[in-house]
Amino acid sequence: MLHYNILKKGGVLTFKKILIATDGSQSAKEAEKQAIEIAKKFGAQLTALYVVDLIFRSYKITTPVIKDDKMQSFDEYLEQVTIERSQELLMDLKEKAEKEGIQIETKVRKGNPWEEIVKEAKVGKYDLVVVGSNSRKGISRVLLGSVSKNVLTHAHCPVFVVRPLLGGIKRPSHPESTPSIQQIVSH
Repeated sequence: MLHYNILKKGGVLTFKKILIATDGSQSAKEAEKQAIEIAKKFGAQLTALYVVDLIFRSYKITTPVIKDDKMQSFDEYLEQVTIERSQELLMDLKEKAEKEGIQIETKVRKGNPWEEIVKEAKVGKYDLVVVGSNSRKGISRVLLGSVSKNVLTHAHCPVFVVRPLLGGIKRPSHPESTPSIQQIVSH
């Protein structure tokens, strides 16, 4: 159970609209759980967003692929498969949220993940964005940057970054020092 001590200058901050950005990674799955719990706590509307990262499109891989008797380029095929996977992940998340009594809207966007998350947060007038950390590894993180870091830097609203589990074991939580979420201070 999370301990919430959420403050804003001049009073308590409440969340009515929460955006959870997910990509199916372990840290995103943990972020999904946290977003559902926060939505329950505040009676908030929850929206899940999956951004199909089209970075592979810049390579212009035109090798033909045949799927379902239809020929298409490899990058078109990869985009299609990613969109199908995103819809499956969002349906699983929707089922989990609805089991907890939370109504959830799901959205799929194409583009740069952090830019699309920030854009959706602003256009949708969300009060909180929840993201997982550490999805990108190695050279892709160096070249493309951290999605969570960029969302944290550019979002108009508070951002809750959820770290992944350590080897499947939940990180220890010490309410007096490092709870999962101790304070979110609006800027």
